[in-house]
Amino acid sequence: MDRKQFLTILGRSALLAAAAPALDRLGEAATEAPPLDAPQRAILVAFADEIVPATDGMPSASDVGAAAYLERVAAADEGIAASLRDLVASIERRARESHAASFDRLPAPDRLALLQAMEKDEADRFRAARDLVYEAYYTNPLVWKRLGYDFIGAESVGPPLEPFEEALLERVRALPRLYRSVP
Repeated sequence: MDRKQFLTILGRSALLAAAAPALDRLGEAATEAPPLDAPQRAILVAFADEIVPATDGMPSASDVGAAAYLERVAAADEGIAASLRDLVASIERRARESHAASFDRLPAPDRLALLQAMEKDEADRFRAARDLVYEAYYTNPLVWKRLGYDFIGAESVGPPLEPFEEALLERVRALPRLYRSVP
């Protein structure tokens, strides 16, 4: 699935319609102590950039503030905060064991290999974190603009429907009935 297809699916969900008001509430929660310290944040940024790197003229996750978004969400939800801290600890432990260096200091090929192993060994944790990064990225209005997506909220009328072409049904109407009439 490419970025445009993913955004189309996401755009049709109720989550997307609720994202804008939710971000306002998250901003209030962000005034408390951050859920991650600076080294943890650097690892989260590196992780997010491996999930959504800059490519094909699109910004990376860190270019659109994905880590900051995740920290705002984590500040509002202790369960997500704990998950992010566990993720960062697991990534860092793996990096130190295999390369004797912090994850954010590893070259891109080593980071990718480490995350591929993590995806196999800790699939649930990896999928949950990956999905959070996708949420942070694809709910960002800057990304919408780059993809050519125009957000239409529930309070808006939306674009007009194209006229329906009756001629498209002619072939189907000409087919024999596939049912029987019931008295």
